[in-house]
Order: sequence, then C-alpha cells, then structure tokens
Amino acid sequence: ADISARLQCPDPEKLDMKHGLKTPLIHSAETAVPDDSGPPQWSQKTAFTKGTSRSLRDPGPTVTHMNSIELRDLITETRNQLKENNEMAITHLVYAALDHAAEAISHPDKTITKAVSAARSKNPNDWLNDAQSLAKKIGEWAKENPIKVTLMVVGLGVSAFKAKEMGQGMLNIAASYCDWSRRQWLLPRFVGFIGLMSVRLPVSTLVPPTSPGFGIIIQAATPDAEKWTAMPCFLLASAVAGAWPWLLDKFLEMLTHEDFKFTMAAKQFADNYPLTCWTGPAMREAFHRVYESGSGASRSTKRLRYGKLGASFAVIVGHVVPFMGAQTTIM
Repeated sequence: ADISARLQCPDPEKLDMKHGLKTPLIHSAETAVPDDSGPPQWSQKTAFTKGTSRSLRDPGPTVTHMNSIELRDLITETRNQLKENNEMAITHLVYAALDHAAEAISHPDKTITKAVSAARSKNPNDWLNDAQSLAKKIGEWAKENPIKVTLMVVGLGVSAFKAKEMGQGMLNIAASYCDWSRRQWLLPRFVGFIGLMSVRLPVSTLVPPTSPGFGIIIQAATPDAEKWTAMPCFLLASAVAGAWPWLLDKFLEMLTHEDFKFTMAAKQFADNYPLTCWTGPAMREAFHRVYESGSGASRSTKRLRYGKLGASFAVIVGHVVPFMGAQTTIM
C-alpha cells in the first residue's frame, strides 16, 4: 500500500523477461494515445528492472486512479506472465525490499538525518515529560501489583546473578546433544536446532534468563570449521519454531471452532506469571506510543496505518528487550 501510494511510472524501456517483469503497470494520462472513436490506448510500462527497484523511484508521469476492472486485468496479466516464466512475485518484492533496506547502509547520511529530525520533533522538555510519564505509569503498575513485582524482582535478580552458572548448567545437560550435533552435516543439524528452539519457548517463558543459554548451546553444537553457520541457523530455526503458537491455535480451532485459543491462554499466563507479568504492559505501552502519534488521522487511517505500525513496533520491542523474546513469541 505504501509503494502504491508513492508509485511513479518508470521510463518506457522494453526489457525481456530475463532482466525484469514486463507489465502494463499503471495507466497515465500522459501516455494515452488520443482516439476519438473509443477509449484511449495505454502504453506498457515496466514494473521491475534488473537487480533493483530503482524504476519505482524514478520520476515520471503522474499516476492516475485505476478502476476495478483495469486493476483485475492487470493482476491477471501479471500473474500469467509470472506463470509462463516460472517466476514468483515474491522474489521481485523481496529484491525491492532489500534495495530499500540497503539504503540505510549505503546512504547512512539520510538515515542519520531522519533520526535527527525525529529527535528534533520534540524539545528536551517534551522528551523529559515522556520519560516522567512512563516512569509514573511503571510506578502505578507496581503499586497495583506489589506481589507480582516482588516475585519478579527477586526471581529475575537471582536468575540474572546466576546467569553464567545457569548457562553452564544448560551446557552440561545438553552435552550429549552437542556431541550428536557436531557429528552431523548442516541439514540434520539445522533440524536439531529447530527442535532446540522449540524447547526454548516454554523453558525461557518459565525462566526468562535462560534464553541466552540456547544461543550458547547452538554455538557449542556447531563444528569449529562451520562456526559461521551458527548465527544464520539460530535465526532461521527461531523463525521456524515461532510457528508453533499458530499451529497450536489452528489445532485447537478444529476442536473448539474458535481461533486464538492458545494465544489468548498464553497471554493470560504471561500477564499473571511473576517472571513475565511485565511483558504485556511493556508491549501495550510501546503500542500506544505509536498508535497515539496518529491522533490527527481519520479513524480508519489511524486503525489501519498506526494500528499495524504500533503492533509491529510492540513485537519488535518484545524481541529486543532482554528476557522477553520467548513469551512475546507465544502470545
């Protein structure tokens, strides 16, 4: 939707399918061929160019609205072209996304400028007031839940203080697994990592400080000559293991005819379990910080744009903050 809102026609160069996807992307008034006998005939435009999404950013004619019939025809034609050439649209989209993401690295000046602009959007007093407001909310929540807070501080404090011993203990328990894993080639070792990260979800939810220990185990379970594969496998295995909550939701839906049964139960558990009770309020606060920034937008725009952005930001916060990843995943 964001690309659609900013899309401009690229130059009308003709590319073969080896170098890009050729499609009548959009209709522009400036490309119409006058014809009094019927509707205007539209020239074809190129949606993607080789290797980059540069064509999406090149200046060109102004975009006009497409009616539903034209849009449906465009989708059908594009799908047929992809099918004929045994291609998938996702590869073009991923390449475009990577191109935009790479700008943050190749053009750090722009990224820094945006960050500085965001920082200057508020004066120091506004930032101080935000920090004080957040501290006040944390204090109010602590006063309302004294038992949870006490157990949380004691439990997390002891766990953090003994983190190294806990990690070594996990390694000792997982010694046989590490020996097995180091003897395997990449694929079965990766499957083992998926199982390990699946076990991490309940274990690190119950004892959050154990979460870093699973990364240590994966490092120890990787042969020395292939240590470079440990991090990519760790991330991919975590992503695959993250499908378990969805699978459990769908399994329970077949039994109860109601979706999100596992997710809501996991959220209720995380909200009341002393070592994870702070996760829900932290994610809600992250959500509201973004959602309320769209106060000037219409109700539908605010819900669609700022609601999704806020929810995504809350999930990112849940994975970045230490000891929050596992319970964030299950709920």
